Amino acid sequence: MRPSMDEIWRKLRQQGFKLGVCSNLAAPYGLPMLDRLPDNPDAVTFSYLVGHAKPEPAIYAKVMDSLGLPAERILFVGDSVSADFDGPSMAGMASMLVNEFVTKATASPVT
Repeated sequence: MRPSMDEIWRKLRQQGFKLGVCSNLAAPYGLPMLDRLPDNPDAVTFSYLVGHAKPEPAIYAKVMDSLGLPAERILFVGDSVSADFDGPSMAGMASMLVNEFVTKATASPVT
């Protein structure tokens, strides 16, 4: 978690956005990571729970199903080009690397 993510998470919540977590973390790290979030995400897609790992197309389908949103309504943010940018893009989602997202979110209001 980047230091500014708590603030960004809260701003997104205040604006009514659904928030989800999709990760290839190993099982022992899943719950501790969720405990660090400001509140419970609307969807959690851990590779060890769903049997698919990023950048497999099936994991992005699980993200869409768990959020109840079509691909074109999801912005996927992460730190890996192949898993968090290319993979979601191939699934039809907008995607952005986390450094760019944090820069934009902290420079102006999140909309």
